[in-house]
Amino acid sequence: MLQPIPCIWHHSCLIIAEGWSIFITVVRGGVILCALALFTTLSLATGVKVKRMWYKKIIGGEDSIKWMVFLAIAVAMLVPSISYGYGTITGIVSNQVFGQALSGVTVEALCNNTVVKATTTDINGNYSLASLSPEVYSIRASVSGYTIRFFPSSVRISENTSLSNINISLVPIGQGMIVFDSVVNDNREIYAVNVSSSSMTTAARLTYNFYDNTDPCTSIDGQRIAFVSTRDGNPEVYIMNRDGSSQSRITYNNASDISPFLSPDASRVAFSSNRDGNYEIYLMDTNGSNPTRLTNHSATDSYPAFSPDGRKIAFSSNRGGGYDLYIMNADGSGVTRLTNTADTETTPVFSPDGQKIAFCLQKGTNTAIYSVNVNGTGTATMLTEGSQPVFSPDSRQISFCSARTGRLELYVINTDGTGTSTRLPIQPQFQNNNPSWSPGAVGTGSVTGSIQTPETLPVAGAIVELMQNRAIIATITTTQTGQWTINNLPMGLFHVRVTCAGYKTIYLPQPITIAQ
Repeated sequence: MLQPIPCIWHHSCLIIAEGWSIFITVVRGGVILCALALFTTLSLATGVKVKRMWYKKIIGGEDSIKWMVFLAIAVAMLVPSISYGYGTITGIVSNQVFGQALSGVTVEALCNNTVVKATTTDINGNYSLASLSPEVYSIRASVSGYTIRFFPSSVRISENTSLSNINISLVPIGQGMIVFDSVVNDNREIYAVNVSSSSMTTAARLTYNFYDNTDPCTSIDGQRIAFVSTRDGNPEVYIMNRDGSSQSRITYNNASDISPFLSPDASRVAFSSNRDGNYEIYLMDTNGSNPTRLTNHSATDSYPAFSPDGRKIAFSSNRGGGYDLYIMNADGSGVTRLTNTADTETTPVFSPDGQKIAFCLQKGTNTAIYSVNVNGTGTATMLTEGSQPVFSPDSRQISFCSARTGRLELYVINTDGTGTSTRLPIQPQFQNNNPSWSPGAVGTGSVTGSIQTPETLPVAGAIVELMQNRAIIATITTTQTGQWTINNLPMGLFHVRVTCAGYKTIYLPQPITIAQ
């Protein structure tokens, strides 16, 4: 079976056909062949004949065409053949949580979003992608039960290059957790909730202050969260751990820095800012260093979103009149328009496998979730009414916001739009918005205590309530010995209230903390 290999100037091509090796040598620079071709043309045009020379007997005559062909072949054979070089990529795929190697994982090399080579990992988690032509590749790993994940940076193959240690860690999916913002006491705070069952699920509160904390974006591994807060006077970008600890400000500007999106390796964050007059897309390290402006246009550029391999950024812009979707390289070059409609398209997000982009399309006062191929082929497909889409870690579902019941709530629907959308039963029931879905789970804990009289006698039948923002999160009644225990509490701060007939209602003077 013929297997042609790309041929470029200055190189030789090796074509293997049914066991026969045919070497086609291309003369370096082509100067000699061009000169010979020109001389042949002149000879034919003028009728010039070559006189007696030493090669006359070999050729069998003095015809100019014959000796030119002979000379061209002779020169080509004398020029050294340069083999076309190929490269190999090797690495290990492992479980990020427990560290063990994963076998049977599909590992693919993609070039321009097209799979060009694929393999599976062995029993030790090793993989090898061989015979790769010189190019820039994205390496993707996927297996059932784990997140789809790319190596966090592109991989460049040169001639005769072998790259090792291109290792990828996959996170077990479970159902994952969704981080979102919600209205609490007239300001927005950030919460996290497990996507695990149809029963009412208590959300873990991650931020606590009297200012707005919004637009959370989790890292692919679920360990870091970028968000926006006005706690220092204007919207700035902050970073925190998944349990709400170590909150740190990374932008310092009098303008508005909004819509942060973490890179796949969580080392950089893209965001939109009007610090230079109008909203543009910026990029900086998550430690606050190296701020770089990526777009420079008089229009509004907003809602940046990294591709899962970190090579592209999608965003929304009205540079073409209405708000459409665009894709650019992560350094700001190569801006390409993805959609072109009279409607408003915002909040793009890549699927974890890198093949689709989901976005919100607004037509008049109606908003709906659509998906479109990353390469722009085909037509956009409407999935459901709603806004703020985000893919599940395995690309199979999309979470989104909808006010179809009169209050903003979070829903889940299949990526292809089949089936019905399901409302996430989150407690407390506030105005929930801006979801971000990642693997892992919200940490939980337990609290135990006892209720006694001033005389240290146990109080049976007392009602113990744990509260957040004046909402009752959990309730328990004390035993005959005055003991009480509440399990499976989400991370966060809780106020404790105790009531009992014949006694005054009391509150613990300080809230209790449930940490991960």
